[in-house]
Order: sequence, then C-alpha cells, then structure tokens
Amino acid sequence: MPRFMTRARLAQATLFHPPQPCPALQKLPPETQEETIRLLAVLLRVHVRPMVAATNDAREARNQ
Repeated sequence: MPRFMTRARLAQATLFHPPQPCPALQKLPPETQEETIRLLAVLLRVHVRPMVAATNDAREARNQ
C-alpha cells in the first residue's frame, strides 16, 4: 500500500500590501483642503470637456 507523505506547508509571500485608509478631508489642514478641492475641480473640468465637445458635435451634425 503506498504511503502518502505530507509536505510541510510554506508560508505564502504577500504580494500586495493592504490598502491604506484614506484620510477624511475634514481632518486635513485647511490649506490642503483648499488645494485638494481646487485640483479635483480641475480634473472634473478636464474630464467633462471631451464629453461636452462630442455632444456639441452630435448636435451640429443633426442640425445640418
């Protein structure tokens, strides 16, 4: 009868660090809050700009 040999289990390496908790905006210094809000506004404007341009192009194409 064959004997099964049990192998010692090795610890698996951690590939990813656990996610870091995000600080609450209210807990940041006022200067950091203002700069964060300003940068978010810029990002939103840049993100929305191509969508607005595409909508305007579609509107112009329908009107012709």
